[in-house]
Amino acid sequence: PDGPEGADHDNPFRSFTVHPTDANTLLMGTERNGFVKSTDGGQTWTRHRQGLRHNGPLYPEVWDVAYDPSDPAVVYTATLDSPGPVTGDYPSSVGGVYKSEDGGETWARKNCGFTNSNITGIDVLPGSPSTVIAGIRGGTASFSDRFGEFFGGGLYRSTDGGETWSRSVTAVDDTTNAYLHIVSRPDPDTRADTVLTFGLHFSDSDRNSGFLKSADGGLSWEPFAPDLRALPVTGFAVSLDGKTLIGNARDNFRLRVSTDAGATWATTDINQANGPVAISHADPARIMFVSSQTTLNLSEDGLVSFNPVLSTNANIEEIVFAPSDPSIVFVTADGLE
Repeated sequence: PDGPEGADHDNPFRSFTVHPTDANTLLMGTERNGFVKSTDGGQTWTRHRQGLRHNGPLYPEVWDVAYDPSDPAVVYTATLDSPGPVTGDYPSSVGGVYKSEDGGETWARKNCGFTNSNITGIDVLPGSPSTVIAGIRGGTASFSDRFGEFFGGGLYRSTDGGETWSRSVTAVDDTTNAYLHIVSRPDPDTRADTVLTFGLHFSDSDRNSGFLKSADGGLSWEPFAPDLRALPVTGFAVSLDGKTLIGNARDNFRLRVSTDAGATWATTDINQANGPVAISHADPARIMFVSSQTTLNLSEDGLVSFNPVLSTNANIEEIVFAPSDPSIVFVTADGLE
């Protein structure tokens, strides 16, 4: 839709999500201008940001979006500005978790229990839709009034649809990490919700929390995949059955692959992988990944082989298989005009 020009026009896009039962309904979060929504598979878009707090003309960056799979009218989003206070007249106070009950058209902030509003990831448990997991990135405030003051991060959990939040327990120091992806999958044996994430320190990978797993709905977390902990894993994908995991470490130009739910890992040959990765919900051997940031590749045999299917003049930021029809795939890219 028509929107701002200049440095804060609708580019880049920070998040992209497809409705769980309707592959034509798309919700995309912008960097500074709220949400744009399509109900015709991306042919046309409308802008929605009612209820989002803003600092002058600028809205918080939308970093993640999660539909409630049991009621897709309910949507949660992770937003942020600088690390900082949740309340008060600060740039940080526009951020946090927001909830929509009308499919993303209007929003209400849900920050009770947070001490830092820099939210990078969010997910809703499919087996317990009132349980929501949010990841907060710890860091120092970048605005003058609180410049340099540290605001801790970590994993938080709500069991009442986002009304209140409490800090989860982890076996590692997670206060300085970001959680860019939080993924819920049913355990292959018990069918209970297993939640996976990766704690990434933006400037020092040695301080990563690494891969973390929760078997109790996000209440407590344990590390796994220790050999990958110190890698700058900016993206990972999990198959629908939770058995296949693929991790992409920035500037490593190869992928890490597990087919036993993260117990053991293999490394692909150099394939220039450097960007997002996604696994089809219908077939865990059908994998898409980005090489050299601008080329989209498809493998149909679990990364034994692959072929390029799309090249762009912009960095591809996200790959999404439509949950209700995995023959439909969407990508977002920064820089296209």
